Amino acid sequence: MPEIKLESIDLLNEAPLKLQIQSLNASSIHWHNEYEVLFVLQGSLSVTCKQNHFSLKPGDLLMIGSQEVHATEYIENDNLCLVLQFSPTVISEVYHSSFDFLLNTTSGETPLTKEAVKEFQKTLAGMCLSLYYKPDGYQFEIKSGLYHFISLLFLHVQYHILSQTDSQQDSGYLEDLDRIKTYIKGHFKEELHADLLARTLGMSRAKLYQILQLAGSGSIKKLTNYYRISHAKHLLKNSDTTIPYIASESGFDSESSFFRVFKAYTGMSPNEFRNAPSPKMETTGVQGYKRYASSEAIHLLEQFFNETHPCQRNI
Repeated sequence: MPEIKLESIDLLNEAPLKLQIQSLNASSIHWHNEYEVLFVLQGSLSVTCKQNHFSLKPGDLLMIGSQEVHATEYIENDNLCLVLQFSPTVISEVYHSSFDFLLNTTSGETPLTKEAVKEFQKTLAGMCLSLYYKPDGYQFEIKSGLYHFISLLFLHVQYHILSQTDSQQDSGYLEDLDRIKTYIKGHFKEELHADLLARTLGMSRAKLYQILQLAGSGSIKKLTNYYRISHAKHLLKNSDTTIPYIASESGFDSESSFFRVFKAYTGMSPNEFRNAPSPKMETTGVQGYKRYASSEAIHLLEQFFNETHPCQRNI
């Protein structure tokens, strides 16, 4: 059985979300704490979730629940997809329950009106255009767009309320997992051991291992290496420092172990990664992304937004 991986999502500083346009190649089977919304702008995409396979075409929307195991695979090489990921805490600010939203325009089981679909599309496209052009006050526009999107979910989409027991268990688990991730992210340069981590976080070794196993990260070492490689990639692309220095600065005790782990995570050596003008695919983590023309993406967003975006007029 393939390993189910945890994807760590870095949310924006401006709002509790991550919003991007991607040309998706394929991803391993993974999950994350955040909700995820896929909006196909061009081409087609296959998504596996809830033990079902869905084929998304241009204009289709699919929402993946918090902690829901899923994977993606391209059907057409030239696909472009808007990906919105946002924290469940946005909803918990209002409701003390967990929700499973059945937003899926590929299925006839939960049909939406054409007007509702257009409203979802316009809201997502508008948020992405604001993030791209960054007009004055765009931070508020992105936040309001997210809240409007969530209001549309409650207004137009069928949803299930998860049981309070499940919600409480999930909440406690997520809080513990977040504490583990936060500590490791802040101390990845150190040699971390289970005893030290458990004692620092005030939990038993057994509970620590149980949380890591449920998260699919496998071990403290794997999660530590994830943050080490992320840091190393940043240094490789944004500095002229030597490879040995980057290896040490990223927490590796030898250059050979750095090369071995970096190759395992990215499929290339540190030098190859640094010298590539722009990697065609990011393989650290679980996603596979390809290059695309931003002008093409903006043109498609404008079409779905259905009018000239205000900030474009000022360019």
